[in-house]
Amino acid sequence: MTDDSRVSELPADCASCKLTAVIGCYLLGAMSLYNTRTPEWKGKPLARLGVQLFAAGCFYMGAARMFNWTPFTLEQIRRRREGNN
Repeated sequence: MTDDSRVSELPADCASCKLTAVIGCYLLGAMSLYNTRTPEWKGKPLARLGVQLFAAGCFYMGAARMFNWTPFTLEQIRRRREGNN
């Protein structure tokens, strides 16, 4: 049984909070990709791949935050708050 009053108390997502998070994720991803282009990464293909995967994750988190994809969907937040993972 769910408590609808508690679920309806979710705060509205403000645009400035969302935009700050998106810009931060994109900047972190771009900085990571840019740094893998330096000569010190030339002989380390696996380490470079790891940093590039990290950058891809940052880009996904930025897009997910902007468009409310997983893990930022309202339904998932409601389930977490109710304790029903």
